[in-house]
Amino acid sequence: MNDSIIVQVGANISQFQNAINQVSGDLRNVGNNMTTFGTSMAKGFGAATLAVGAGLGYVVKQASEFDTEMRKAGAIAGASAKELDAMKASALDLGASSSESASSVATAKHTWSVT
Repeated sequence: MNDSIIVQVGANISQFQNAINQVSGDLRNVGNNMTTFGTSMAKGFGAATLAVGAGLGYVVKQASEFDTEMRKAGAIAGASAKELDAMKASALDLGASSSESASSVATAKHTWSVT
């Protein structure tokens, strides 16, 4: 009778060990899947960050070009600081209300002031 209890307990422990091993494997698979997902997300965020950085670089370049063209136009026209601010506001307004960019308007103002 004692032998049958030992065998029964041994069988139950073996089944328990098999269940633990199965759960352990399942958790390992979940962990690997999460790692893969995290890597994919990081790559996506990296691409998005690169795109935002490129966009900001473009905006800064455009603003710099606009400012340079407006300063040239103001210098040629002999504009005061207040008049230069008015010229910039005018170029921005015209750029916003037409198909041309503010930088294009600034270049045109510079060209007009030279001729």
